[in-house]
Amino acid sequence: MTKRFALLTSVLVALALSLSGCGGSSVSKEPADQRLTAAKKAFDTTKGVEITIKSKLPKSVSGLLAAEGIGTHQPAFDGKITVFQSNIPLTLPVIAVDNHVYVDFGKWLDVEPGQYNAPDPATLMNPSGGLSTLLTAATDVSAGKEQREGKTRVTSFTGKVSGEVISKIIPTAATKKSFDATFTLDDLNQLVKAVLTGPFYPKVSDVTYTLTFSSYGTGKTIAKPQTLKLS
Repeated sequence: MTKRFALLTSVLVALALSLSGCGGSSVSKEPADQRLTAAKKAFDTTKGVEITIKSKLPKSVSGLLAAEGIGTHQPAFDGKITVFQSNIPLTLPVIAVDNHVYVDFGKWLDVEPGQYNAPDPATLMNPSGGLSTLLTAATDVSAGKEQREGKTRVTSFTGKVSGEVISKIIPTAATKKSFDATFTLDDLNQLVKAVLTGPFYPKVSDVTYTLTFSSYGTGKTIAKPQTLKLS
């Protein structure tokens, strides 16, 4: 009985060691640029993803304060957006599709997001000028240690991104400056978090935007509002 118990114990230990070495150990050894390129591909090929954006803006700034919703590769976005204007945060439902941005002010209006110093949310999914381009535009990249967040193994990568690239996402960003960037990837090389800090707005101190991504593969057909009334 003792021998059988010892044999069973050794088998279980060996199995545990084998499982602990699976699912991400080889990924963590990949070069940083290779992982960031893989993360861009994962972002560009997913049907859709849930996006949240958060920031704290100086009182003198009018711009994008927060957003959350589903971005797809139609490209389109369905969610809500918070802009900071005249020292007041304003949160409203938004649908961006077919190169139009519709905001619900009690009735749906077709608006120009640039008047709020905010981007067209649908362009965040653009493989040529959206969020995924930050991953491969980053320079001086260094990888941090792999760690766990719940059941997920993640690795953070720090680097710099030029303002010229950033300004395609946040139009007011200083094009001739560089921005600090931290990208967090899971063991599937999916981007789960991005933190960007730099001169997003003129004549104020640096601003930090924190973006999180979840539910890769989310499928949703986004259409313009049925109750649309143009301004």
